[in-house]
Amino acid sequence: KFVTEASWYSHESCAYWERRGVYDCPTASGKSLYWLESHQPYFAASWDYPMGTRLHVRHTRHALTVEVTDRGPAKRLVNQGRRLDLSKAAFQAVCGDLAQGTCHVTVEAVGR
Repeated sequence: KFVTEASWYSHESCAYWERRGVYDCPTASGKSLYWLESHQPYFAASWDYPMGTRLHVRHTRHALTVEVTDRGPAKRLVNQGRRLDLSKAAFQAVCGDLAQGTCHVTVEAVGR
């Protein structure tokens, strides 16, 4: 169990891949970010846990369980203390307003 800064990401970040002719926006798990957002909206990116690990994420009074389906945040952000990227839907459910960009959360692995 640890406290970290979390941010959010979504298919809106796929422009990098689309400029290179890849339109399915792949994640490290092999699933498309578009697919994840429409079929499994609560997911996360982490370097600290194996793919498929379920994490209980809490911020103040709001909490939910997400599955690690990607790697992230960017290494430079990890070096600054941000150890979790949440899907857009998960961030909204736990942290609230997307405009804040980041929030501090408590993270605990709950299984696979």
